[in-house]
Amino acid sequence: MPRLPQYISTAQPSGIVRGVVPSSPQVGGLVAGITQGAHAVQRGEDIRAAQMERERQRIAEEEAKAAVSLTMSEGRAHWTEQLVNAQQNTADAAGFTQRTLKDFDAWSQKAIEAAPEDARSHLAARLQDLKLSVHERAFSFEADSRRAKVVDDFSTGLDAARRTAQADPSQFAQLMAEQLAAANALTLDPKSKAKLLESTRETIAFDTASGIVGRDPDAFLAMSGMAGGKSKDGKPLPADPAKAAKAVADNPILSNLRPEHLDSLVERATMLSITRKAELDAERERQARRAEANAERIGREQDRA
Repeated sequence: MPRLPQYISTAQPSGIVRGVVPSSPQVGGLVAGITQGAHAVQRGEDIRAAQMERERQRIAEEEAKAAVSLTMSEGRAHWTEQLVNAQQNTADAAGFTQRTLKDFDAWSQKAIEAAPEDARSHLAARLQDLKLSVHERAFSFEADSRRAKVVDDFSTGLDAARRTAQADPSQFAQLMAEQLAAANALTLDPKSKAKLLESTRETIAFDTASGIVGRDPDAFLAMSGMAGGKSKDGKPLPADPAKAAKAVADNPILSNLRPEHLDSLVERATMLSITRKAELDAERERQARRAEANAERIGREQDRA
């Protein structure tokens, strides 16, 4: 059988599409796009991280403010109660301010340590304001209490001086000088000091005069320029009004008495004088009767003999 000759075709088949080999510029654009996408993702992550950080800071600030507000509210209530209780139960106020501030510093340090870190500096500043308020109130209480104790001690001393003057009127001048000096040494406003000085003079003078009345009412009536009699309405009568007024003005004891107190002492002296004279008259009459009875008894015994 005869062989057929073989032919190899060199023609390209139609309908077949070759793959396009990318050129260099096209590859570079793809890499750039990938890089830009990666950068965009990173920027998004950075933005989100920044947003989260701002949110964290905002929450931390809110927590710090809340912690400061809570501590200050509780602290103000605590120290108000502490001061009120201490003032009610403190017998001796000396050193109260120093003790209170020492306790406040210890409490303040614990409060700062227990607070969030972001709140500590702000809390420390606010606590200084609270400390100033506590300091002012503690000092005011201590000062007022110590002044009150000084006045109370003065009153106690004045009472002792008053009793001494009544028991021994001859000590009037010394007692008056001592008590007025003590009153002048007190730290008081001018109006209160003037009132205290007036009360001191009146107290010492009245009790001195009372002592004189009790011992010798007639001597007191003579000293005050009073006759010892009474008017129709029962008031003591002066021997001579002008003379009596001068006697009172010139006397260091009587000149310190209020008019109503002087009148009451004169009335008391008058009543005592009348009563004692009546008692003396009654005693003389009793003695006379006893003497008469005794004489009669002796006469009867002699008659029997």
